[in-house]
Amino acid sequence: MIEEGQSLFYISFFFLVLGLLIFYIRLRANEGVIITTKEFKQFQASYLTAVSAITLCELLASASFYHSLLFLGLHLNQIATLYVVSILASAIFSIVFDIIDIFTSKRDKLALSAILFAISMFSLFIGPHYEMLLFGRVIYGIAMALKDSTVEHYGGQEHSNRGFPEEWINQTFGYIPHCMTLMAALAGVLGQTSGSTGPLGCVGLACVLYVLVAFYIVSTWAKDTSTPRFALSTYVASLQRVLSTCKSQKSYMYYMIITACVESSILLFTFYWAPWMASLEPDSQHHVPFEIVFSCMIMASMFGNYLYQFLVGSQNSKMQFDQVLQGVFMASSCLFFFGGSAVYTPWFAFILALLIQVAIGFYWPSIGLLRAEIVPHELRMPTLSVNKMLTSIVTLLSLHYIVMHRSAFALLSICAVLNAVALYSHHKLIASAALEDAENENDENNTDPDL
Repeated sequence: MIEEGQSLFYISFFFLVLGLLIFYIRLRANEGVIITTKEFKQFQASYLTAVSAITLCELLASASFYHSLLFLGLHLNQIATLYVVSILASAIFSIVFDIIDIFTSKRDKLALSAILFAISMFSLFIGPHYEMLLFGRVIYGIAMALKDSTVEHYGGQEHSNRGFPEEWINQTFGYIPHCMTLMAALAGVLGQTSGSTGPLGCVGLACVLYVLVAFYIVSTWAKDTSTPRFALSTYVASLQRVLSTCKSQKSYMYYMIITACVESSILLFTFYWAPWMASLEPDSQHHVPFEIVFSCMIMASMFGNYLYQFLVGSQNSKMQFDQVLQGVFMASSCLFFFGGSAVYTPWFAFILALLIQVAIGFYWPSIGLLRAEIVPHELRMPTLSVNKMLTSIVTLLSLHYIVMHRSAFALLSICAVLNAVALYSHHKLIASAALEDAENENDENNTDPDL
């Protein structure tokens, strides 16, 4: 039953679902038809089902994170510490798994990550023992690192091993945003329904689903073979190349600054949206429907992603792409600053959060294109690893400052500054890239044998 004062959240949920459905139909109508085989369709269905289920579980876990820990009697600084612990654990173990891989199967590796997710969620039922909760968040971070290092690699490896054409691979990965959109809507319905059974109802649902996903992966995915490795020297050499590239190519250095700043602001807002909206609710009898709100935020991000595909597309010029990216940074900075200085009701905060998420939806495909342009292919993985660690450090320092001051204005102002730094860095990136292109052109002219 919808409580008094919650109608706006549910109405927004309905219109976002409707808008995304229209976008999906339009996008599908513009896509070409690819003839595939029955074997491929079976593989694709099992792969996308498992990936979608894991996404659903993650959304449920994130939506219920704040109010579940609040129910256990934790203070905001303790909740922030648990959030940071999971981020740092994910970053650290991502590096560990890049160096050491003891698994002989990516399928089993992903199934293990689902079990670890379930263990982490189950730790909330043991009781308000802070040490146990810390352990659970470390487990959550390990599971996240395992998942991030497995999902895409397994899909690509299986496509290659089975001899599927490259355009079929693109089709499979192209379906993932659509699956995420569907899971975001489903997470709102399931999360709010399970949450009505008790404060930890959504957590319990996520725990059960994670276990079911692990069994589904083991029973339906083909067992692959991977070679265990220990690649410390290779990883150190990659880091050295990252540092040398930062020194020699200004555009690469500015790219690193941009991603660290923007993605830190995303992590900060992903944590603080719930306590921010809860603090703006004057009547304690009417609480924010966290699961529905989070679902709307994720759908708004996907709405921005779809809107990007319509407005920008792949055929637009480099100048238009740069203008869109600068517009995203400027809009995000203004929205964050406005949210910290002029928002005093949860409804207004909710609308602003949706606009911020639309900007985030524009950011992800934009930064993907920028990464493909700036980052050499052989440095892609170490670049992502370094970026993840930088993002974790910035998030840790920012949350420490924010929790000390207990101020939404402080957090949103930091997010605004981070996006402003990204805007300035992108401006410098454009200038440095143009200079590097001019220098390369001069070098080619000087070495021209006809001169």
